Amino acid sequence: MAIRVGLTHTSRYRYDREVTLQPHVVRLRPAPHGRTPILAYSLRVTPKDHFLNWQQDPFGNYQARLVFNKPARELSVEVDLVAEMIALNPFDFFVEEYAENYGFRYEASLARELAPDSIRVNATAVRVPVFYGHSEAVHIETRRKISAPEARALLEQAPGVTVLDERVAGGYPTAVTEAANHDTVYVGRIREDMSHDRGLDLWVVSDNVRKGAATNSIQIAEILAREYL
Repeated sequence: MAIRVGLTHTSRYRYDREVTLQPHVVRLRPAPHGRTPILAYSLRVTPKDHFLNWQQDPFGNYQARLVFNKPARELSVEVDLVAEMIALNPFDFFVEEYAENYGFRYEASLARELAPDSIRVNATAVRVPVFYGHSEAVHIETRRKISAPEARALLEQAPGVTVLDERVAGGYPTAVTEAANHDTVYVGRIREDMSHDRGLDLWVVSDNVRKGAATNSIQIAEILAREYL
């Protein structure tokens, strides 16, 4: 008999006066392709006067886009779910008879679908040994099309960001060669995504010890104090 586990997550923010709540994106729902069966799920958000739109990112992950209609003194997000902790055999699957032995040929209809010119894939492949540091292949979808040169110009103006994007060997940043022992976030491999008409792909690295949640929190507080308080 499988074990069922109930989980509750709550994030709550209280303010000393009514504030305008900006749109939020909440990523607190298990992806449909996850191996753990989710038997029950609920999301509760306050203030109740809000608009919620469920979407999926390019990787199939759920994200709730929230827009709040009125100022409020509290924002809370509460998630409840029940997961079934069942053991799964990753090799328990079936293949077509023609594919049971290596050296097979795809059926004609499937071969056409898998032809190189019929699949739009924009891949980022790297192999970087590091002691520490964050390296991420970032996919962005915009409301209107932004070209790679436009994105590069915007990023070059962003504070705390250094663009290293040259179409030569070693013309992109890594956590070891650039980011280590620096507070800067480095961006490279800026290109338009062939799999999406309004997509961009970036390669982003940083020293996660120096440029992490703590540093970001301080920098955000400095901006709030300087420009909004």
